[in-house]
Amino acid sequence: MLPNLLYRYLRQRLPSYMIPNAYICLKKLPISINGKIDLEALPPPSRNHYLPLQYVAPKTPIEKKLVEIWRELLQIKKIGIYDNFFELGGHSLLAMKLHDKIESNCNKNILIIDIYKNPRLIDLANLIEISPNIKLHSALLPIILADEAVPKMFLIHPVSGVASSYLQLANVMNSSISSLYGIHNPRFSELDNNFKSIEEMASAYIEIIKSVQMNGSYIIGGWSFGGIVAYEIVKQMEMQGDKIDKLLLIDAYNISSIDSEALCNHIDQSNNNFIINKIATEDERKLRLQTNLNNKLALKYRPNLKIKCEQVHLLKALTPETDAIFQPTEYPYNAWEDYIEKSKLNITYIYAKHNDLFSEKNVKEVAAFLEKSLNEKEKDSLYTKN
Repeated sequence: MLPNLLYRYLRQRLPSYMIPNAYICLKKLPISINGKIDLEALPPPSRNHYLPLQYVAPKTPIEKKLVEIWRELLQIKKIGIYDNFFELGGHSLLAMKLHDKIESNCNKNILIIDIYKNPRLIDLANLIEISPNIKLHSALLPIILADEAVPKMFLIHPVSGVASSYLQLANVMNSSISSLYGIHNPRFSELDNNFKSIEEMASAYIEIIKSVQMNGSYIIGGWSFGGIVAYEIVKQMEMQGDKIDKLLLIDAYNISSIDSEALCNHIDQSNNNFIINKIATEDERKLRLQTNLNNKLALKYRPNLKIKCEQVHLLKALTPETDAIFQPTEYPYNAWEDYIEKSKLNITYIYAKHNDLFSEKNVKEVAAFLEKSLNEKEKDSLYTKN
């Protein structure tokens, strides 16, 4: 009885995403030798510790529409208004599909982060009811929407083609200093009609960026592969006469200056391992195919022109991956020195692995890097080692 009372008490005081799903009654809390609660000694919840939720059918038109969408995405027949999207099997890719279907079926615009903050159907339905009827480009992932007076930041997707990695920034970045948009590949599911080059991709992404910001000073960046595309976007926009305020490279390497044969072998081996381990879902298959395609585009790409952008900020990961084909210290400027003047590079170091930058333990440092870059004013030399 106590867990039910506690659950009802918390529901009146906390947003749904902060309410625990399981409750364990302990005689006392385990204490470490330092006098603090020993989290590792806490018992893991078993099936009996989760509260059984009573099924309540949808009533409003929005609730009924959401049930239809959830049934299609999750392949579950019986869904009630108190069910949780992620507890039923939802994940980041399905959250993106849910976001798109809400836009197309309900003619409403919400942030994808709102799905994470309102995972229960009833809470999401209530949010949709009061959301505006505004439609953005389907490839835009609005993560933070700040006041119109502050700058807009655009982050290009990594090699997967999906920008959902950036969603965690919404929880840790100062939402008053910049709006933040992720850009994912609008042709993600059209593998036969995908981009044939980084240049073609960048040209299409410029149109997406300008659907939100027609002019002014632009802030563009990306993680890994996204940084390569961001560089090409900056190059093309400068040729068109646009002003780029900042280029943000989140551990992005100019791989055209790195041993391409070793990279090709590494990518092929990675793909072979994935095939050997079997592909569990259609979404995973698409992710792998998109990753493979983008890796090939990156290997073919040649920057071929220095950019004029006065502020280039590079976040450099110093901990090598287990199967890395080179050490981060081999390329102190991530191989960009032929295309970006060293005097314009502001380098910030992070002791983390490249693939872990947007994990829970590192995302705060990434957010701090972005905030610091936003606040940086132009000066004679921006090359610093932090």
